[in-house]
Amino acid sequence: MEGNWLMMDLLEREAVLHDLTGQLQAAMSGPGRLALVRGEAGIGKTAVVHRVVQLADPQIRVLVGACDPLATPRPLGPLTDLAPRLGWPVRTALAGTLTGTCRSNEVFDCLLADLSTHPSLLVVEDIHWADEATLDLLRYLARRLPSVPALVLATYRL
Repeated sequence: MEGNWLMMDLLEREAVLHDLTGQLQAAMSGPGRLALVRGEAGIGKTAVVHRVVQLADPQIRVLVGACDPLATPRPLGPLTDLAPRLGWPVRTALAGTLTGTCRSNEVFDCLLADLSTHPSLLVVEDIHWADEATLDLLRYLARRLPSVPALVLATYRL
């Protein structure tokens, strides 16, 4: 039963789901978009995001990463989570950024280039726990999304 909860309709979330799936469809034909889902703890932000993922066209690459409630947030933690699904240039730049051998803007550029090659849904959960580099990445992408077939979907608490 545990996995079946995602298949059920989400009560009182139809309008949000309709809006987010519409944003996803629109982003695939351009311009790309950023959508923020906010709400109190436990209100169902993750359930809504999981449902959007389920409803996404199978041709859309889904990338999911999360920020963790750590005293010292992981640098670029969400990107590290989803790195195995990204191209070699992003993984290499990320490794260099984390070890201090390249600047963070290099990984940002590589991620943008990677998103340009595949229609993508990039989910970043719990950005209220994000490190500064992750917030910088979201700012960077937000300004450049019109050029890529991607929806960046981020969740955060009020």
